[in-house]
Amino acid sequence: MNGIAKRLKALSDPTRLRVIRLLDRGEMCVCDVMAALGLPQSRVSRHLAYLDN
Repeated sequence: MNGIAKRLKALSDPTRLRVIRLLDRGEMCVCDVMAALGLPQSRVSRHLAYLDN
């Protein structure tokens, strides 16, 4: 998959968009993202890893 398609796929997930909006405000630790989204650590970490790639 080319770079643009990968980026668009990453942005197509509503949870990842919420993560991006949170992090756009400033640096946060995983525990803060978990609390803000009401998600378990495993899901937050998975979304962050996807966005990092």
